[in-house]
Amino acid sequence: MKALQFSATGDLAALHVVDLPTPVPGAGQVLVRIKAAGLNPSDVKNVLGRFPYTTLPRVPGRDFAGVVEQGPAQLLGQEVWGTGKELGFFADGSHAQYVVLSAQGVARKPRQLSFAQAASLGVPYTTAWDALERSGVARGTRLLVIGGGAVASA
Repeated sequence: MKALQFSATGDLAALHVVDLPTPVPGAGQVLVRIKAAGLNPSDVKNVLGRFPYTTLPRVPGRDFAGVVEQGPAQLLGQEVWGTGKELGFFADGSHAQYVVLSAQGVARKPRQLSFAQAASLGVPYTTAWDALERSGVARGTRLLVIGGGAVASA
């Protein structure tokens, strides 16, 4: 499979398109054929070396949308999407033709979303949700959102 990979950090020039074996899912895992992958600031910072816990060589990418090609029968052929805390840091991520992850790490993609739309939601929406949870915002509370980026929009 084709994948974007880096073997050193510190410079985006470390990214190279490489040929890798298609990963094989284990028990409780799925193989997802990637149709779209998000690009987040953390993906760029990862290549630049801002996350010293990243294991190398590594395929970056946390957010994805695609189709399950191998795994539990109820998921085969399903259009799915997701994001991963470990994807791109400790496990190869979504900037490849395929990704292997826990079958519990995918959700059925809403039909009204394109693959590209679904792949762009993971990190921005989980970041916005986390910020709201930590802020203590509750019903009846007013909240001012400053900014117009992906997290602010979420």
